[in-house]
Amino acid sequence: GAPKVGTLFHPGRENCAEVTVIDIGFPDDIIEKHAGDVTLLDIQEAALRLPYRAPDVNKFDVGTAVIVAGSRQYRGAALLAAEAALRGGCGMVYLAVPESIRTEVDVALREAITVGLPETADGTVAPGALEHIAPYLERAHCAAIGPGLGRNADTNQFVEAFLRQCEIPVVVDADAITAFAGRFDKLAEIAKTVALVITPHSGELARLLGTDLPDDAPGRIESTARIARDLGAVVIHKGPTSLVAHPTEGVFVCAVGNSTLATGGTGDVLTGFVASFIAQGAQPLDGALVATFLHGRAGEAAGEERGRRGAIASDLFHTLAETMIALEAMAGD
Repeated sequence: GAPKVGTLFHPGRENCAEVTVIDIGFPDDIIEKHAGDVTLLDIQEAALRLPYRAPDVNKFDVGTAVIVAGSRQYRGAALLAAEAALRGGCGMVYLAVPESIRTEVDVALREAITVGLPETADGTVAPGALEHIAPYLERAHCAAIGPGLGRNADTNQFVEAFLRQCEIPVVVDADAITAFAGRFDKLAEIAKTVALVITPHSGELARLLGTDLPDDAPGRIESTARIARDLGAVVIHKGPTSLVAHPTEGVFVCAVGNSTLATGGTGDVLTGFVASFIAQGAQPLDGALVATFLHGRAGEAAGEERGRRGAIASDLFHTLAETMIALEAMAGD
């Protein structure tokens, strides 16, 4: 009659083989009543949310994204996020990184336009970087900030100023979330004027809130829904079963993804995917749903190809094609 939550979370999930939902005659209104505000995120749902791509577009028609990422210590995160934005279909990506790693990043990813930023003594982005990024934000449709930024008080100051200045949707990840640790109210204040999508794992959420979170399925669903409502933003709560929550549209439970994704850098890839689809014209929730499904399925495919222990984050770029093509076909794109 309907998907059962217990088959989507561990340990139930690991004890299921293929799960098929069939119509056994329940009236639609009963299904809708008992489903509440929880929806299954499967390929059909993701295809409904995929932004249309016309056959006669150019690179400026399919979105421009600005990604602020990286530090002297964490170069790879910036590259993964930017490549994911490009692989997701975004036409133009400006990758803003500390000046000391600009040349290295520029050579590693030829398709992105690299912007060098002033940096702190630790090699992280300095507050003065804001004026360097402003001209690129004016021409962008979405921004992302956080992958590999590092933890630095001055950089935290920059993150808050950046978010307050933005007039376009922003994907907030990793160290940009941690910049607001214990200051949830400040991030919620920003979300009143800026469309935010935050992409935390449970540890980052706990730091943001200053409290532990439940790890059982009902508790994760309820707490993620509450956080989205209180924040006034879309929340992608990453985990063995990822959740996407919207302040008014409930929680979506992702049907794909496995422990292949338990490796450094996969969160940076997700951030780039989300920014990509929003830049292409998707609403923040829709972009988050498409990206989360694509990310989970690409992770599964990478595990099938290289083994769950052998796959790394960049392998997702080689395995997303099948799911992307299937999404496009289902969407009639």
